[in-house]
Amino acid sequence: MAFSSVSSKAPVAGEMAYVAAKEAMNAALRAVSKEICRKGHRVNSILPGWVETPMTDAAKSDGTNMNLMTARTLLGFGKPEDVSGMVLFLLSSRARWITGTSIPVDGGYLA
Repeated sequence: MAFSSVSSKAPVAGEMAYVAAKEAMNAALRAVSKEICRKGHRVNSILPGWVETPMTDAAKSDGTNMNLMTARTLLGFGKPEDVSGMVLFLLSSRARWITGTSIPVDGGYLA
């Protein structure tokens, strides 16, 4: 399992390198999933939206337009535990039929 970002699906200006890296990782995971499935392994990525962390605190102080981010996130900014539920699910046997996908956990950012 890996963490990507909703930015890989909805880029904003000034983040070209970040967005390209995250989308490249999503593509690589799709390819890896085809290679490791024969051994019974799975791999997926989670695309978190805006989560209250030191990274978002830094974005607030560096001039990022947080009003735009807040307006786009239908359910508001998340907390780490809002993402950890998906982590636990993907690590469980309940997700045994899920591989090679990128799952948004974004509070409605991509809606």
